[in-house]
Amino acid sequence: MLQADWCGHFRGSGMALFGKILIGVDGSEPGLNALRQGCRLGRAERARIVAVSGAPRYEGDLSLVGVRNLDSVMNAPGSPVFQATQRIAQEEGVVLDHLTTSGDIAERITEVSAQYQCDLIILGYQHRPALWRLVLNSIIPTVMDESPADVLIFPQGSHFTWQDVLLAIDDPRFSGRAARRALDFARAYGARLLIAAPPAGSATRPADPSPSPAEELPRWQQRRFLQEFQQQADTAHVRTEIVTPAGRIPNAAIDQACREGIGLAILPQALLRSRWAFLGQRSAALALQRSSCPILAVHS
Repeated sequence: MLQADWCGHFRGSGMALFGKILIGVDGSEPGLNALRQGCRLGRAERARIVAVSGAPRYEGDLSLVGVRNLDSVMNAPGSPVFQATQRIAQEEGVVLDHLTTSGDIAERITEVSAQYQCDLIILGYQHRPALWRLVLNSIIPTVMDESPADVLIFPQGSHFTWQDVLLAIDDPRFSGRAARRALDFARAYGARLLIAAPPAGSATRPADPSPSPAEELPRWQQRRFLQEFQQQADTAHVRTEIVTPAGRIPNAAIDQACREGIGLAILPQALLRSRWAFLGQRSAALALQRSSCPILAVHS
């Protein structure tokens, strides 16, 4: 059965997208780039920004690699990480809280996020060989699992552009919040919204009140979901376009976003992990490995 509140998931609040943003910071290029992009988003949203640095040191992809230069990553006023954080914040015209933590980085980011009631966590990501992803304990999937906040990942060298936003969906049961986030982003920044979904029949033909004998229930649910979402987008004056990537979602959707220079890909966290579900938490890190554009993973 369709959930009665699906349309409600699509309605934007008309308020700021994010009120409090946590940014994981280290001294690497991907980490500092994530900080800069997060400062720009926080400034646009007039959000409170909390930067969290930690030891043992984590690389740009936030993987624990052992203790190296412990003192240099603690945020004493004279430390390189502290100075770089303050410099970027000043250049971007924002004021932020800068906290130091030690121990398990994933746990501390989750705890600080809960303490400050952050609704977005921003992390940098450095591309590594696939074997590296399997061996190391990347904290990105752990943060996704443990924190109720959405997670925005900036792969190495990526940055925001607002012309286009891509929403990747598959199972309508887990796509409502991601659809709302995508609609809010597109409306707030005047972006075109591309909707990447598996084939589901015509999205323009009026939805039947119930699936026909020849149409499977999941296919009918997806088609109705897309129709209702497009109606909400039309009401919000957001340009939409449904695309069917050549391949399996989310991989094909992420590949298309990268090829077309999409400024932001948005997808449910459950979909991000589904491709390599047999690998458990590390599946999300492998899915991110193929991306060169920012990805917003939204809790289902």
